[in-house]
Amino acid sequence: MSWELAAAIAEIISAVAVVISLVYLAVQIKSNTTQLKFNEGHAIADSADRGFEPIYSEPAMSIWTKGHRDIGQLTDDERTIFDALMIRNIQNFQNMILARRESLIDEEVFHRTLVGFYTPLINSPGGAEWFEDRKDYFIDEVSEILSKDG
Repeated sequence: MSWELAAAIAEIISAVAVVISLVYLAVQIKSNTTQLKFNEGHAIADSADRGFEPIYSEPAMSIWTKGHRDIGQLTDDERTIFDALMIRNIQNFQNMILARRESLIDEEVFHRTLVGFYTPLINSPGGAEWFEDRKDYFIDEVSEILSKDG
């Protein structure tokens, strides 16, 4: 066997090895992407849970409900708590918008889950009044996405 033939065989083997490596990398990237999307869903759910966690107990639940019906009926102390709960949740939604800008959140997940989840917060009578007074605290997209007309 000549050196030229051996070199040609080595080149063919190298080319096949490169193709196999590229196929392997493609499979690994696809698997990693799937895992990242799965983790993304859990991160979104965890973030929403953390935003609402303080609301699940009394007196926060009563204040939350009362504030969404009519923010004007809250005492000063209740208003402070309602403000904190709303800021926490709308800030959470704003963070989701920023994550979506970076393609960290799937568009369908964003619209079907998050927008539907957060929209009632600023479309209740008390939520709308609260948000109108504070919408300048948040990026414009929060208002555009969550408004009744948005």
